[in-house]
Amino acid sequence: MSPETKKTLVVFGATGIQGGSVVKAILSDHIASDQFSIRAITRDPSKPAAAALAEQGVEAIKADAEDKDSLRLAFKDAYGVFAVTNFWESLDASAETRQGKNIVDIAKETNIKHLVWSSLPNVSEILPLIDPAADVGKFVKAILLHPSQSLNQRFNIAQNFYTIQEIIDTLNNAGVNAQFRIFPKESFKAALATKGAPAFLQEAIAQILQFVAQYGYFGGEDIHHLEEQTITEPLTSLKESFSTDPTLAKLKNQDA
Repeated sequence: MSPETKKTLVVFGATGIQGGSVVKAILSDHIASDQFSIRAITRDPSKPAAAALAEQGVEAIKADAEDKDSLRLAFKDAYGVFAVTNFWESLDASAETRQGKNIVDIAKETNIKHLVWSSLPNVSEILPLIDPAADVGKFVKAILLHPSQSLNQRFNIAQNFYTIQEIIDTLNNAGVNAQFRIFPKESFKAALATKGAPAFLQEAIAQILQFVAQYGYFGGEDIHHLEEQTITEPLTSLKESFSTDPTLAKLKNQDA
């Protein structure tokens, strides 16, 4: 397609892990890149990360999920939106909820045809895991390229399912000394406090884990995937993900 006939995909978090994965997946695929041009949302287009996107042919536009007028401009004439919010930036659930509502409201107002929303479930004894930087974009690309399968659907995405013991074994095989321990709730909260987590966040994380223990990953919902043939690239295994994780590399050096 010519630039004039491509569909515009608005990407939040384009310089981050999930949004960056979406940008990479679209630009690296000749079918997807022929159909979509990318408009990256940033609060400062002059920053190096935004400039690097521009060098790849991405349109970087200034917008803020707290500002509906800026979202109207960002969504103008766009086909789709990949949206993700960042709770950890403010540690304010009400702000994250407000931003999410703003995105949805303006998407409806500007007649966005395809909104792909990234959210996180909780965990259980068997964990569906995914490398977000490597693989989220592969799923989003498949969703966008196959709207007849994906519109009005929710997909619980994962590379595979792993038990806690499998995760521990994979870490140990990667050279990281890992163990699994069960902590009482108050001990767990105290450990978070030593890392600087405020009291409300300690309680919130503890409640998430309690939910996990009672209801399981995805809150007991079934796993729903796109048809396998729509995911054209291999997904990143737990072993592969661990082998490139910079945090684990530091832990290996500490254990050495």
